[in-house]
Amino acid sequence: MIITPLCICFPEVKDRLLKFEWFVDCSWTLEIVLNFLVAQHETDTISIIIARNFNSGIFIIDSISTFPPMITQEKSIGANMFKFLRVIHFKDMFRPFHLLLEFAMYDSDTKKISRMQEFTILISSVMLLAHFFAIGWIKIGRQDCIEDNF
Repeated sequence: MIITPLCICFPEVKDRLLKFEWFVDCSWTLEIVLNFLVAQHETDTISIIIARNFNSGIFIIDSISTFPPMITQEKSIGANMFKFLRVIHFKDMFRPFHLLLEFAMYDSDTKKISRMQEFTILISSVMLLAHFFAIGWIKIGRQDCIEDNF
């Protein structure tokens, strides 16, 4: 979520971050495969599990955000734009933080811990959005400088 805007807006940086991008894409692929194969109920048959996981919206969105960039070998800006769909997992990144809060604030009630986590997610969301806008404005500014021969 942080590297993709840099790679899309600044192609000269992309070469240095390509290995990291491939690592991220391979980890997303592994997550997709594991989510696809994980059984939700022990009594379900494999075909029902596969159908349920395949039809879930998250699986489809994850596939769209991962496979086109990998197929085009990270060279298509349009395919890389699909990576922005990964933002739907933004809140999931804070699960370990919630566990840390529960450990650090063990004597606090769950409502206070939950509010602290929500506040952290809010601040992080604002920072991520500001990151997106900052990269966009820098890209626009660089294009204006090139067009104006600065």
